[in-house]
Amino acid sequence: MLLTITFFSFVAASLGMLVYGLRSRTGMLQYPFLMGMVFVCYLLYQAVGMFLHRDSIPTGPFTESLLMLTLCCLGCMVGYRFRPIRFIRPVARYKPQRLLYAGLILIIIAWFGYYKLTSLTGGILSFFSTEGGHSSFNWSGLPVRYNFFVAMVYPGLTLCLVAYQLRPGRGAFLICAFGMILPFAYVVLMGRRNITAWLGLTLLLHLYWSRRYVPPRTFIAVFLFLGLLAIYVGPEYRRHSQLGADHSQILDISVKEKLYQALDPDKIELKNGVYVVAAFSESGNYGYGSLFYDQLVINFVPRQIFGDKLRSSLMLEDGYDFIDRQTVKTMHYYRPGNEFMSGYAELYSQFSYLGCLYFVLLGVIFKTLWIGSTTYSSPTCRILYMNLITIAMATVAFSPSIAVAKTLMLLMIIIPILWWAKRDVSEWTTYNEIHYAGCIEDTGSEPCF
Repeated sequence: MLLTITFFSFVAASLGMLVYGLRSRTGMLQYPFLMGMVFVCYLLYQAVGMFLHRDSIPTGPFTESLLMLTLCCLGCMVGYRFRPIRFIRPVARYKPQRLLYAGLILIIIAWFGYYKLTSLTGGILSFFSTEGGHSSFNWSGLPVRYNFFVAMVYPGLTLCLVAYQLRPGRGAFLICAFGMILPFAYVVLMGRRNITAWLGLTLLLHLYWSRRYVPPRTFIAVFLFLGLLAIYVGPEYRRHSQLGADHSQILDISVKEKLYQALDPDKIELKNGVYVVAAFSESGNYGYGSLFYDQLVINFVPRQIFGDKLRSSLMLEDGYDFIDRQTVKTMHYYRPGNEFMSGYAELYSQFSYLGCLYFVLLGVIFKTLWIGSTTYSSPTCRILYMNLITIAMATVAFSPSIAVAKTLMLLMIIIPILWWAKRDVSEWTTYNEIHYAGCIEDTGSEPCF
């Protein structure tokens, strides 16, 4: 009985986030709807499969997991209902040309990283091929270093898009198009789901902030369905989309079969989270944030530079090894090495049910960034929103601790650029404000930041 109650509570809470977002014209671009989309398409779909086969999994841990998931969904909506963090005006304005140059430099760095990465596979095109391509890498050492530089294309492109919003021009347009080549190649040739979500959402946000265009609600339904397909069909698509593969096999992919397989209890990744919740609920040996600290050490003290010994001495609980050891010791369950445990389970392993407050905090942050991006047309908020929203979405399915480390690293890159591109106060009265596209809202009552 309790299992049924918690299951339908999770159904109502996750679907409620979508309904909450659809109330307004721009709701599909905001935090509750976007997080709800991941909860529904990824975790709720798997929860349905586990509920249909509930005899094959411990009932108590599954009930606790559903309760934690419900609290996380409610945390997203509650956090977004809080008042945004108060702005202190006047906030810095920026020189669009400097933002554009900084974005272009990051994009060039990304291409250099891509060139060095592909040199390990024999050439630029071979990286996307089935023979000796990216799948042949042992992702440690040089590939990890070069891939770090490849990731500079994402903040670089967002800087260029915001610069184009402030001062539209042919040169800025061409630079933005140049910045989209690498992400587009990853989407089409490798079927990368997280990059697909980032690129699609970034372009939708750009269209709204520059043209005030929002797709109709029918598009939202299609977007949701495609998101569900991408999660479960993406890996099969990747097998046939690379250079040298038989592309005709893409049309032969059985979508129905893949969706049915996702309901198989033996193949559901949500099961990893259920056993993690069970292990820490029984032992009570919570991490109390040690995993977040360990991820900071892993990301900011690379073993390629400082060595394993120093990095291990700085860590508190050996990262995920602590969670896996606890799960094996308590539940005798081994998590597959290539699978995550989902964000809710990771938070539970650190703070029990109080881990849902993580999503409350995210709600406050993204409410503030959204208000700053739309009501005040703040370039700072727009750049941060485009870069951070997909990281927040990934925490639902993957790892909040990794997301925090990525966010800090991203801020270390973006903040110096914004400081360099900032205009002096003395320039504000002489600068041609017409270049600030969309600085005044439709009401005309609020100035831009």
